Amino acid sequence: DVKIYNRVDCGAYCTSLLNQFTIEVLDNGMNVVSSQAYDDTAPAMIHLQMGNVEGSYVRISVPDGYLCLAEVEVYGNKLYDFPTFSPTNIPTTVPSLSPKPNLALHRPAQQSSIAGGAGADLAVDGNTNGNFGEGSVTHTSGGSNWWMVDLQVIASIRDVKIYNRVDCGAYCTSLLNQFTIEVLDNGMNVVSSQAYDDTAPAMIHLQMGNVEGSYVRISVPDGYLCLAEVEVFGTKLYDFPTFSPTSIPTTVPSLSPKPNLALNKPAQQSSTGSNAGADLAVDGNTNGMFNDGSVTHTLGGDNWWMVDLQAIATIRDVKIYNRIDCGTQCLSLLNQFVIDVLDNDMNVVSSLSYNDTAGAMIHLMMEDVEGSYVRIAVTNNFLVLAEVEVYGTMLSPTIPKLNLALGKPAQQSSTAEVAVAGLAVDGNTNGNFGEGSVTHTSGGSNWWMVDLQVIASIRDVKIY
Repeated sequence: DVKIYNRVDCGAYCTSLLNQFTIEVLDNGMNVVSSQAYDDTAPAMIHLQMGNVEGSYVRISVPDGYLCLAEVEVYGNKLYDFPTFSPTNIPTTVPSLSPKPNLALHRPAQQSSIAGGAGADLAVDGNTNGNFGEGSVTHTSGGSNWWMVDLQVIASIRDVKIYNRVDCGAYCTSLLNQFTIEVLDNGMNVVSSQAYDDTAPAMIHLQMGNVEGSYVRISVPDGYLCLAEVEVFGTKLYDFPTFSPTSIPTTVPSLSPKPNLALNKPAQQSSTGSNAGADLAVDGNTNGMFNDGSVTHTLGGDNWWMVDLQAIATIRDVKIYNRIDCGTQCLSLLNQFVIDVLDNDMNVVSSLSYNDTAGAMIHLMMEDVEGSYVRIAVTNNFLVLAEVEVYGTMLSPTIPKLNLALGKPAQQSSTAEVAVAGLAVDGNTNGNFGEGSVTHTSGGSNWWMVDLQVIASIRDVKIY
């Protein structure tokens, strides 16, 4: 991400100088690898998410006007340094960096069909020559087709380069005008899918958002699939486990687990039905059978569920396990929802809308957004969750926010049904009156008050 601090000393005129600009990331050879246009009323600080693009230069440009910048901060991970040279050995060209490893090179590949003896392995042989007659371009039969490479590792996949067939002009390159590229995990589940629909050039460069997976698959809906080369770049996270011939596992081996940042963390929800509280979605049990006792349930209406990660974290992906015991009726409760990431001050920093036919598990890529809370919300429906797993990297633990009102003396204007003021500071957020932790006054003009018993700087108040 990039933070741009604006000039502020001349009010709206100063800040408006950044109402329209373009920010670009360039590689070591000064080629633009990412470009993002900003067109909005600029505040004092503009925070832009850059999608983990790899580059060496950041450039900001305005179409017409002064460019005033108080500060530009660029955040990310250093991959490697530029080479250094002695004073007597100054290069005459831009130095090349240590090459990025092509994770697909010479890895096992397969495709849906083969024509002209042009098998799938020709797209991972290291030869990008797109002339079919030179013998390094794949070819399928007609119809719906796919090609796939097994990376033989679990990797964070940053970008993919697809080299097209070029020897028959626009006809050849047009064969890749429409295709889908998918990343699959070690269990052959699709974890990321991207549709390409454009006039294909000789080389197509796709940013994959550092998705974690083990297979890359390219498919076309109807037609020949011809590939000169497919290069997959990223970072190897770990190898598949290997076993001696005398120790063959009976189940799929588990890999070094990614830490689930939500596991056993404090959770809450807008309402609770059938005593199925929010904590059941962070108990480590993905069982979606409601009667087995590990599925949350709210009352009807607009509902939300939220977990406090108790850390500032870079959130890469979220897995939501659905209720499954009543078939499509249960699954459909998650056909439409919004997932928000909030920072430590409860400001929404990322929001993603889901609108699809929900399965037993929904896997969402969150683009490495930084936050401390994850919230799931539905409109006019029950919210039922078997488990929510949040994956990423903990950056720093958060300082616990102290509830200054907890257990402090409280009073109210009147009391009905023995529902005294102290019930609102007892630490129980259950809003079901019958459960005995909700205050109640008589009718008329009413008030409730808590004595914090200190002089405090009050940042925020939550009312359940």
